[in-house]
Amino acid sequence: MLKTKLFDFALSLLAMLPLIWLQKIGHLLGLSFWYFKGRMARVTMENIELCFPNMSPEDKIRLARNSLVNTGKTTLETIFMWKASHRGCLGKIAAIENEEIVSSALAKGNGLVFIIPHLGNWELINHYLGSKYSLTHMSLPFRHPGINELITQYRARSGTNFVEANQSGIKAQLQVLRSGGAVGTMPDQEPAVHTGSFSTFFGNDALTSELISGYVNKTDAKTVLAYCQRNGEHFQVIFHEIDMTADVSQSMNKAIENVILKVPEQYLWSYKRFRTRQAGEPERYQLPQGAIRRAVENIVNRLLLHLSRCFRSGARALIASPIARLMILLNLKPARVSGVNIALCFPEKSDEQRKELLHSSLTEFTKTGLELGTIWNSSEGQLTNSQLSVEGLEHMSAGSTLVLTPPLGAREMVFRYLGGHYHCTEYYHHAPSTTIDNLIREQRTRMGIKLVEHDHNGVATLRQELTRGHVVTLCPDQQPRLRTGEFVPFFGVPALTATVLAELLQSHKPQVVFGVSIREGHRFRIHFHPLNYENTNNVDTLLRQMTSQLEHIITPHIEQYRWSDKRLNIRPVGQRKLY
Repeated sequence: MLKTKLFDFALSLLAMLPLIWLQKIGHLLGLSFWYFKGRMARVTMENIELCFPNMSPEDKIRLARNSLVNTGKTTLETIFMWKASHRGCLGKIAAIENEEIVSSALAKGNGLVFIIPHLGNWELINHYLGSKYSLTHMSLPFRHPGINELITQYRARSGTNFVEANQSGIKAQLQVLRSGGAVGTMPDQEPAVHTGSFSTFFGNDALTSELISGYVNKTDAKTVLAYCQRNGEHFQVIFHEIDMTADVSQSMNKAIENVILKVPEQYLWSYKRFRTRQAGEPERYQLPQGAIRRAVENIVNRLLLHLSRCFRSGARALIASPIARLMILLNLKPARVSGVNIALCFPEKSDEQRKELLHSSLTEFTKTGLELGTIWNSSEGQLTNSQLSVEGLEHMSAGSTLVLTPPLGAREMVFRYLGGHYHCTEYYHHAPSTTIDNLIREQRTRMGIKLVEHDHNGVATLRQELTRGHVVTLCPDQQPRLRTGEFVPFFGVPALTATVLAELLQSHKPQVVFGVSIREGHRFRIHFHPLNYENTNNVDTLLRQMTSQLEHIITPHIEQYRWSDKRLNIRPVGQRKLY
């Protein structure tokens, strides 16, 4: 409630400024985006490199900087479009171009789909299309419920009816089209990972929504591209007809390309348009964080690792519980994500039981973090003293072995053991933080573990290592971020699961074990549990068998599982986002 009120108050103060001053502030904001070289600047530069490979380096830099300046202007202009009067907003539109296209399309009586790219100011165009054509527009809700409700109220003044990007929103837009009305979509955003199809956009494969092609096929609606170009303090609304006789998604992307080329600096290049890749392709936007941030984080992380070694196991256990309670009290990300996962996976538990599990799991999560310095930097003798036993080594006999390493207990202890006793290769997914990622890579190298990436080359290396009779490891419950994987139940909830496990089982039939290190008091017991699976070519069956056995391993030590991971981030078609 307080956050919503502060948000509204801040916007109200800024809205007292004339639009020209908001644009000036936005200009400075955009320059700060560029010169601080944060995420937006890095994504913008990568997109421009991808889309304009033949442009000179100087022109690419100039375009990236100008694009961020225009993004800054759009950000501040949005405040005006939300808070100023409807008439005042319309008064900023100085010209309309090609509007006869709209009249002609509506006259057909089959409805009209406005395709609205992130070009110019897409909030202002809602005022025009809403007042002139009673637009029903699809939009994504903001994460904060209170702020989302507030923005919905702001936008209601535009005359546009907004519906959410879900099944109910699709039904609402179809009804409008069947009655001959107008709807709007912004199709230059990526749809959910397991929806849409890949079409070319500036020479690159881009996951593209099939929503518009569905509308056209079901209603025979016409399509018109619309955008609101910035010309100083005023704007020009421009319409373009799109020929949808060929492939709808490809025709649409080509039409969006053509208008972007007219004013490329006004396009939102800071959006990760090409994030979802075909299965096996290298990921994009693996961008290093800024040098200053990396330096600060490196100092802090290494200091924390050093301090953690100063704590004895009893002291670590003593401080972990209050840290967990603080995370819950402040509603920090690990607590929020853990709470969502626990509520979904254990609906049969009472509220009190779920709260208890939340606290105990965050306590164990904190202990795991505090143990890293000791596990990574202790001598072999010191490490052996902290181990109660190593069980199941008979399943690690000579021959190729695939070790599944879920985030349960002290996972790094398993890697330390494997690196010290076997020729080991890990199917590694980078950490979001550049500093932490570099730190993990450094430690894996010290352990003697080779890392391969989540792509075709990485999988090929895993196959080679198995053929040579070596050990390879992968995390069985890490959600694949590429367009791959299958949904299988994880504690009763559909969870996207990587298919690489099934592919390796089918092709090489290695020994497969779960490798976990369970905390017992102040020491650890390493277990290698064999995976019992049917020899089948059915990927779904193999993944279900693996996940079912993983649940049985997790359940006795449920508080030691890392519930703070966004395990259920990618959802089946039609299901809402969780985090």
